[in-house]
Amino acid sequence: MSVAYRLILFFPTLLCISVLCFVLTDIQPGDFLSTMSDSVLSAGQMKNLRAAQGREGSLGQRYFFWLGNALRGDWGMSLAYGQKVDALLKERLMPTLTLSVVIALLKWLTAVPAALYVSHKDKTLASKLITFLGRISLALPDFFLAALILWLSVYIPFLSSHFFLCAAVVGMYSGFGQLFQVLKSHFTQLQSQAFMRTLAIQGFSRRQRFLCLLRHAFPVCISILMQDLPGFFSGAIVISIVFNLATLGPFFQTAIMQQDTNLIMAIIVILSCLVQIGQLIADFILFRTTTRHHKIL
Repeated sequence: MSVAYRLILFFPTLLCISVLCFVLTDIQPGDFLSTMSDSVLSAGQMKNLRAAQGREGSLGQRYFFWLGNALRGDWGMSLAYGQKVDALLKERLMPTLTLSVVIALLKWLTAVPAALYVSHKDKTLASKLITFLGRISLALPDFFLAALILWLSVYIPFLSSHFFLCAAVVGMYSGFGQLFQVLKSHFTQLQSQAFMRTLAIQGFSRRQRFLCLLRHAFPVCISILMQDLPGFFSGAIVISIVFNLATLGPFFQTAIMQQDTNLIMAIIVILSCLVQIGQLIADFILFRTTTRHHKIL
């Protein structure tokens, strides 16, 4: 039911996002064309250019002009860069996806084992050290580490030539603490469940109990991943701006600063679509996992 419900709401959700973003972007005073002086274009040329860009007419007319072109795959012209928006997206979308996926993998591959270990052996020195590192991740903002890496790159050439890797490490650092705390809480709660104590009483080995814990923890991890998906790209975009990587981050910053509406809307809608697809896939995995779990029980 959850998957079908999500599938039904997929396109209406994207439509609502596009309407909201378009209205919020459009109601801001001025636009890119209004920043051009009269010496650059005459009044007639300016009017023709605004009409070609769909900037004439009422708010509804401007929105449906943009939506009709977007549905045909035409995102318009980026006036800030003087290129077609789809060409800019093809150039920067894949590096953005790569950075986001690498950050997510690093974050989950470190947070899940750390949370499992701490929930299983919370009295050891290693578990206390991991907990301390998680709290440090929550306490110190990611731009502090990014600024430190930028400063060190002046003296260490390896860092300046591997900013993509540095950005992935900063992204992992910024998301590790929160994810670790949430997972540790859930894993600790699972450890105290009656079925885990029953397995111990019945003589199941530590390894068997651990595998059982993993099977019950998998739906929890999928649920947390679904909650984490809305911020899947935002962290990578902010970090790529700091390191000036060849991703959508610098494009998005320039588009906002110069009020390049077509580029702003294309980035927001495409990333929102990818997030919705990710949540739909996570819903399907969670549905299949819970269905199989109930059949086993």
